[in-house]
Amino acid sequence: MPSARRERRQAAPPWQERAAARSEAARAEIANVISNIAFCKAGETLMACDDVTAALVHMGRDAAGDDVRDAVAGAFWNIGSGEAGRHAFARDDVVALLAEMGQRAERDSAHVSISTALVNIALTHHGSFLCGRPAVLNALVAMGTQVASGDGTAIAARGDAGSTADTICRALLTASVAATSATTTGASGGATERAGTPRRRQRHQLPRP
Repeated sequence: MPSARRERRQAAPPWQERAAARSEAARAEIANVISNIAFCKAGETLMACDDVTAALVHMGRDAAGDDVRDAVAGAFWNIGSGEAGRHAFARDDVVALLAEMGQRAERDSAHVSISTALVNIALTHHGSFLCGRPAVLNALVAMGTQVASGDGTAIAARGDAGSTADTICRALLTASVAATSATTTGASGGATERAGTPRRRQRHQLPRP
């Protein structure tokens, strides 16, 4: 049985826990700022670049909770609502991250942001191929199962289940069609180019220092 001294040594010091909390809050704030900038067309084009994509992927991978997952996916959603953003995000690391966050997310707002970001990416030829992969389909099913069972945030009691389920179903349908297209036409086939989803609302109420 481990000694009390060893247990104390293994426990994270309070300052480290506070630093981790601040880092998590900072990730959410940064992602929300990026999402806000991308709310307009000029901002969406500006944010559709490799540096921003890499930063969002890094923050998403480090996310410990749904605040960051929602914020990161929301940034992918807003930027990916335009053609430049959709093409910028039609890459393995972005789609794999969204699928991973979808498996971990519990909050309905995060489910909607992740699902809509995937829908936008699937509107490109290469994105439709990526979004038709089993990992994406499994993540969408996992999110849909939470909505159906009322797990996580009891969204049914708040009346949000319908809109959340609709969004997830749309993403699942898009990904399913993409999977079928990829099987019959290969990686170069897939969805016909269409307009992306409307951008999500701006997050004006960011914490002030």
